[in-house]
Amino acid sequence: NADWQRATERFAVEALVDGAAVAAGVSVAWRAWVVDGGGAELRLEDPAVTAAGANRPSLALRPGVLTPGARYALEVTATSGGEAARATAAARLEVAVNRAPFGGVLRAQPPVGWALDTAFSLGALGWADPEGDLPITFAFAYEPKAGGEGAGGEAGGAAAAGGGGGHAPGPG
Repeated sequence: NADWQRATERFAVEALVDGAAVAAGVSVAWRAWVVDGGGAELRLEDPAVTAAGANRPSLALRPGVLTPGARYALEVTATSGGEAARATAAARLEVAVNRAPFGGVLRAQPPVGWALDTAFSLGALGWADPEGDLPITFAFAYEPKAGGEGAGGEAGGAAAAGGGGGHAPGPG
């Protein structure tokens, strides 16, 4: 079983035969399905799911394909040789997808101000992660209103569940 995967990131796995890259003349076929909830199969031939398809040694799923909180099975089958001397090997991997933190708020002090003129203090409070992946990290940014002038910027920080904060850039 693989460690937690984030649904918002690309997920990639590679098939190896005897610890080495798949040799020429070996055909590869991937399958992927949801382990829980009916076993719905991912359509690996769909370019929205994976750009390379299901018949290459590497399988790369696009960001957003995997559902947070779900467990997936990935199975690869490698076949070599002609009809008379065909050899087949298969392997299966289960992957759990991490759920996003929930239940918190983002607070700004002061609640209103001017970019590059007002020093804002931001705090992320009350967030919880069901899998206990700590510390919970966050990033925040600001940008001008549509059609407005000014430069955007960003700041960030890390916080343990239940508190923390960062400081947005102010004047200077």
